[in-house]
Amino acid sequence: MALWMVRAGRHGEHEPRFFGDNKVYLTWKELGEDLHDLNDRAAIRKRLAEHFPAATPAKLSNNTGQIAAFLLEMKPDDLVVIPRKGKSAMAIGKIAGPYVYGGTAEIPYRHSRDVQWLNLDVPRSAFDKDLLFSFGAIMTICAIRRHDAEKRLRAMLAGGFKPSNAATASQAAAEDEGWHGWSMPS
Repeated sequence: MALWMVRAGRHGEHEPRFFGDNKVYLTWKELGEDLHDLNDRAAIRKRLAEHFPAATPAKLSNNTGQIAAFLLEMKPDDLVVIPRKGKSAMAIGKIAGPYVYGGTAEIPYRHSRDVQWLNLDVPRSAFDKDLLFSFGAIMTICAIRRHDAEKRLRAMLAGGFKPSNAATASQAAAEDEGWHGWSMPS
């Protein structure tokens, strides 16, 4: 099993849809077509190069990794964390299904995975500082692997979200200020 961080938009604009639909979405509007035929990173990278011919090799690699995580690597029962915008909290859920393409859904909500939300408002102060730093990764989608993060989060779920070294809410808020977002090339 794994722990994933998925952002619900640069400003949290997709949060209502994520939580209301019990899903996480790959919200890149430039990728409106079905991606089921992309079975490996090489195929993903090729498709991205077609959509973004001016993208640098580094940008293509970064985006390939994020899309591969969503399409190929996330598995049912993996945990997912959504850093909340507009409040000092995290949403935690469990991946509940495979990648689904909803061709009739509005863009950018065509690519999804079902989620069972376990808690939508875990205060940032409940997390140790090192986990908050990991959740501050600049990417939209990434695995959180450092410092036994997944194992520790499962223990937090079982134990009621008590941090082991008592990170404070003010520390968490200060760390939030360091994230500046990321977007696809247009």
